[in-house]
Amino acid sequence: MTLEPMIQHLKDEFEKFWDILEKQIEVCPETLWGAKAGNYFYWQQIWHVMVSSELATIEDPKVRTPSVDKYSWDVVMLSKTLDHVPPKAEMLEESRRIKKMALDYFNGLSVASLLLPHPRMSNRFGMPKTKLHAALALIRHVNYHIGSCDTALREHGHPGVLSIPDGLKHEYEA
Repeated sequence: MTLEPMIQHLKDEFEKFWDILEKQIEVCPETLWGAKAGNYFYWQQIWHVMVSSELATIEDPKVRTPSVDKYSWDVVMLSKTLDHVPPKAEMLEESRRIKKMALDYFNGLSVASLLLPHPRMSNRFGMPKTKLHAALALIRHVNYHIGSCDTALREHGHPGVLSIPDGLKHEYEA
């Protein structure tokens, strides 16, 4: 199926950032995976963005998702944590499932549909939100948290996953 160029671009951006998120799961050492980095546990930031992404792909506010119930809404929203640290393999499995949901969501979009209501987001935020809001949230929220996780990796002495593309390096060199 060929997507309209704008939708394909949004989907490509999401997929690029999600792949970085999965790489951050894979490379995170066990000592950091279950540790606080900043104000939040590393694994929990990953879980937060994954479940938030899952919710953005579901338009019906009445549909419950297994991810929200798995550890509770308080854990998803970073206000509580668990007594145990979920294994990275489990997180990667959930990540692949949620990524597929998001890619399917993008596949179902058209430029004409972007301004249609997104009832779940509208309900959550208490104001009208559109499918465009959901598509942008899928990209922006993942992007924000990969930055946070990459900072945590670097602050704990590990190489980050993000890098400056070669074409931009000259702008930062003295």
